[in-house]
Amino acid sequence: MAKVREERYRDPEDLILDLNCLLRGERPRLAEQKADTLALLSQGDATEEEDTSFVTGEAPPPGVTAATSGSSTLVVILSVLLAVSVLLNVVQLLAR
Repeated sequence: MAKVREERYRDPEDLILDLNCLLRGERPRLAEQKADTLALLSQGDATEEEDTSFVTGEAPPPGVTAATSGSSTLVVILSVLLAVSVLLNVVQLLAR
């Protein structure tokens, strides 16, 4: 739902994957990867090698965890709000 197309999920299956993670009490996989990568880019020292480490599941470089913990929390909160919004919309549609 982001204005910038690159910040959106590529397809509905990616969104469903993250919503299922949230329902199981896990952190969203795709949204968290994007937030970590964007945090590195905002610092200005991200390289292509660092960006792919999040996708391959390797540990992030030292210092990245501390820099992204606040943004990860924000992503989780926004994901939960998105899930609640979707559920409320479905309930409203079914109520009609």
